[in-house]
Amino acid sequence: MAASVLVAGLALVVGTGVGAGAATATQLTVGYIPATTAGGIPAIGDKFGWFKKEGLDIKWAPFTSGPAQAAAMAGGSLDISYLGGPAIWTSVKGIGKIVGLSDLSYDIFLLARPDSGIKSVRDLKGQRVGFSQGNASHMFLLMSLESAGMSFSDVKTTAMDPPTAVSAFLSGAVPAVSVFAPFAGTILEKEPGTVVLKQSRNFANTPLPGVLVASDKLLEENPGALKKFLRVAVKATEYRARHRSDTVNAVARFAKVPRGPLFKQYDLEYWIRPAAILRSYQTGKFVAWVRKMQELQVRMGVLSEIQPASTFMRLGLHTAALKEYLAAQKKPK
Repeated sequence: MAASVLVAGLALVVGTGVGAGAATATQLTVGYIPATTAGGIPAIGDKFGWFKKEGLDIKWAPFTSGPAQAAAMAGGSLDISYLGGPAIWTSVKGIGKIVGLSDLSYDIFLLARPDSGIKSVRDLKGQRVGFSQGNASHMFLLMSLESAGMSFSDVKTTAMDPPTAVSAFLSGAVPAVSVFAPFAGTILEKEPGTVVLKQSRNFANTPLPGVLVASDKLLEENPGALKKFLRVAVKATEYRARHRSDTVNAVARFAKVPRGPLFKQYDLEYWIRPAAILRSYQTGKFVAWVRKMQELQVRMGVLSEIQPASTFMRLGLHTAALKEYLAAQKKPK
């Protein structure tokens, strides 16, 4: 897609307003995954009391995947969630709207057991591979297979949630898994000699954007509460990019998970900062990244066709929060 078309499309997305309903309620239910990506903004904002300072009373709901959060949002029990790029198909299909970019994920791995004899992606032919349906591990398995001239029909896929994939791999029940951090970090820590067949940094030209998603009800009935949440998200995004140990410690305490895998994940990510996020909106890069995700998801079979960004993105509030934050940084102290 030409850059001019992307910029025009992005202008439409950013300019798409939200309802002006009364913004009185301050209670929100927000989903997260215990990782420095999905859990970073909640943990940092909670640590410094930023959500409370904005007048938000948040009930935090832990999940192990983006599609599970989307299902909860579809059922009316989540106001805001985090989706890894490969799970944006849920928003494309009408479950909430993407309201902001959080990070660019490079923390997905295709792993083989050291005793499996599998040394390359091609060696997976005819082998059993565990993966999680409809999310990052699903998309990454497809990308890895295609890079070797293969498809899903060349392997024996077994769908399982990430914790189950870890257990199955460590017990030897499956010889290979496609899994994202921090679950991948757990495997690498507990199974020395694990063979890394592919990791998402091998596909640097196809970043997987992690995004924040808001329910249609929140957008329509209480955009003021969402604006407050995104104001905190912008500050937390900057803090996370600049403070490795503090971020890992905050997420570990918040989510009650070990720090080791979190450090491994943190070091794998590209922590995009507010100024770069804003530029990605203004230049159309973000829309282009999401379109690449849709193209892959059509091949995955979770989408039937590509949809225009204007149907499932509402970036106006995040754009305003980014500009407000960046302007404040330029003011003399």
